[in-house]
Amino acid sequence: MKILIIYNQSSGKDTGKHLAEDLKTSLEKNNSENTIDLAETGPKIDPKTLTNKAVSENFDIIVMTGGDGTLRHIVQAFDQYMDKFQFAILPGGTVNNFATALDIPKDPEEVAKIILAGHQKKVDYALVNQKEVLLSSLTVGILADTAANISQQEKQKYGKWPFVRNFVKMLAKKKKYLLNFSTAKKEWQESCQLLAITMSNSVGGFPDFDREATADDGLMHITILPRMHFLMYLMNLHNVLRGQIGKIPTVQYFHESELKIHGKSDIKVRIDGDDAGTLPIEIDVQKHKLTILVP
Repeated sequence: MKILIIYNQSSGKDTGKHLAEDLKTSLEKNNSENTIDLAETGPKIDPKTLTNKAVSENFDIIVMTGGDGTLRHIVQAFDQYMDKFQFAILPGGTVNNFATALDIPKDPEEVAKIILAGHQKKVDYALVNQKEVLLSSLTVGILADTAANISQQEKQKYGKWPFVRNFVKMLAKKKKYLLNFSTAKKEWQESCQLLAITMSNSVGGFPDFDREATADDGLMHITILPRMHFLMYLMNLHNVLRGQIGKIPTVQYFHESELKIHGKSDIKVRIDGDDAGTLPIEIDVQKHKLTILVP
């Protein structure tokens, strides 16, 4: 079996290569017959370098090491080659929502056991404007603006707390966004503070953000929150913590496999924590296209 471990040295606390090497050691210790190689990814590396290597050298398994942003870019690079490989995850970034949703542990030794056991799960991802991969979450409005003001250094040092701090500040500004939505069945307009589109139950470091969502249900889960007084947020905090977003009064919560969103061209969009430009966007779910090795 040939295994390619892809890591991003700038992911999380810059431990990507060390994690990849630890996993390689664990895999070799448990099965010396495997052929294992390492490859680096990152902003300065052409994604075609990875796909050309994986295809030309006939690797069987691609291990993605890092957080949601790194995983997203790797899946994006391999989008046209999904039928050729199985994928595995070694969580190593600041936020690991995708891995959390699939119950993937962070320990390289445990991940090695998962890889060698070979249990597969077909999961979804989405394509945004037919090119950007969405693995975990897409945000428009206050969530996108909140995340845009947090540096990578803050994420690494403080985790999700800078996000909570900035989110409260943004709420106080009472800013709202006028958005136009379109599905296969209808079109409508909403004025809202927050739009979150999720692909699984784990979002923003909270593993139960949406208990109705799973990574393999073939749907994106859309939450639209109108402008709401801060006290109303506090009164419904228990619903947020229980993963019951749809039970908050005035919140719109629904599921779709396709969605178009239009609005002012300066409204920011973020995908899996990364800047993804501005509106408009078109999102299409790729059902069961990604084969992941899971516990």
